[in-house]
Amino acid sequence: MRISRSFLAALSVSVAAAIAVPKAGAEDAVAVQYHFAGASELSRDANFETATRIFRSPTSADFETLVLNRLSRVFWTSLQFDAGGKPVEVLRPLLDDLLQVESVASFGANQDNLSFVLAARLDKKRAQVWQQSLQKALAGQGTPFTAEGDSGSRWDNGFWMIQTPEWIVVGRGDGLASVRTDYLQQIQKTGRPWPALKDTWLQAVIDWPLLTGGNSPPWMPLKPARTTVDMTASGGRFRITAYLSYPEAVSWTSQPWRIPKDLVREPLMSFTAAQGVEPYLQLDPTFSKLATDPFTNQFICWSQREMPFQSYMAWPVAGAANVLKDLGTKGLALVNPILEGRDHSRLNWVRTASEITWKKSPIMGPFLRVAPGNHGDYLLAGLFLAEETNPSAPDNLWAQFENRSDIVYYNWELTGARVHQWRLLSEIMRLLPPVSGRGKPPAADKKSVPPLIAVENWLSGLEVVLGNTVTEVTRTGPDELTVVRSAPFVFTGLELVWLSHWLADVSSGPVNMTLLPVAKMSGPGVPTH
Repeated sequence: MRISRSFLAALSVSVAAAIAVPKAGAEDAVAVQYHFAGASELSRDANFETATRIFRSPTSADFETLVLNRLSRVFWTSLQFDAGGKPVEVLRPLLDDLLQVESVASFGANQDNLSFVLAARLDKKRAQVWQQSLQKALAGQGTPFTAEGDSGSRWDNGFWMIQTPEWIVVGRGDGLASVRTDYLQQIQKTGRPWPALKDTWLQAVIDWPLLTGGNSPPWMPLKPARTTVDMTASGGRFRITAYLSYPEAVSWTSQPWRIPKDLVREPLMSFTAAQGVEPYLQLDPTFSKLATDPFTNQFICWSQREMPFQSYMAWPVAGAANVLKDLGTKGLALVNPILEGRDHSRLNWVRTASEITWKKSPIMGPFLRVAPGNHGDYLLAGLFLAEETNPSAPDNLWAQFENRSDIVYYNWELTGARVHQWRLLSEIMRLLPPVSGRGKPPAADKKSVPPLIAVENWLSGLEVVLGNTVTEVTRTGPDELTVVRSAPFVFTGLELVWLSHWLADVSSGPVNMTLLPVAKMSGPGVPTH
């Protein structure tokens, strides 16, 4: 079973975090650590039935080939292996091993001279393959190397590898020599470098403040927090729990929810409610200059299933009509230069209709207008006109968060349907962060399915099998948030679309009109855990 794609995404993000953010100092400090049970172990667990069904499809095999071949080349370059070598031929089998077997790894925070230590549970035959592969990658046999009484090899650029009867321990540099010592000593004492996982398949810790020096890079919307993640599965669903610990207390106060229930109507595809999230975000300074900022207040977002463009956002605003007029006459001067520099679009104030419009695409009409409510006015943003005659959302939806004072963020979605929607929206609006988008695969991949086709086929297959995903973020301390997610396949629709394009290094393609529905879709959108 290839449940390992979820691990692959986590590993790739972790390694990217450990490589991509420049930082000096912090010698011998562990910034990223993970422990993975191995896909071969998980394949015997009935809780991964959905994932098994997904990854047995031919489109999954094409996507796996694309991603692993690409990562082989990325890691080959990042780790400064032999420039004249063959990364896919040499490194790809090692990545396959890491996805199948139990492994533990620690990455240092010193990005000027990256150190890491990785232990993988391999038999003697596979350990020999790793030894030979490193010799090819590093263009040499290496020199004898001994640590804690165990022998291995070391190369000039700092790489080293040690074999034990059931584990290999491989790494780079001596910045994490204490971690190497601990792994080897634990193998000698207990037969394993780290305590066995119990009722979980992946644990990871990323110390973002240590990696970033306390300042988030531009691509990271959240303020840095030490993040501990635990992934389990039960009843055919994944349960992901993450603890975000901040360096200091974060100011946040719960307020009674003001929900425009009369605006939110069936058939729902997704729903989000959040309040006071701004202290946890790294936002563009432009937001603070506008007459209203939903991130300092409460806001809700929802989408309907009848059309991919039926996505909306509303937030309560005192004196909404005057605030909207101020945005239309003054705020656009702040926002339009950003839009024009990004995609040559702009917002327009339509005085006669008292609304702001965005001329973005001929097949949708983004807007911002006032929406009167029973308990005050709201500003309502949308991509397409809402259907106001449909039934209101069920009471079961509001019950998930309305009477709870600890909720910072709540999200429910039909993930397969959201994958479909985000595929189309990302093509039209370019919402996803840019990637290099090679356009053509390297010569070694000429026999493979073209990258964009492989990604879109993979995502298309997810649409028909993924159901409800629920994410809750609660404030569990002045300096801590707790994230709990119940999902059929770890990620939300947006995350799956973005991660798939990022891992495969392909940009969104031109608008695919076949993604548009050919008939009206209907049905209830009742969130269930």
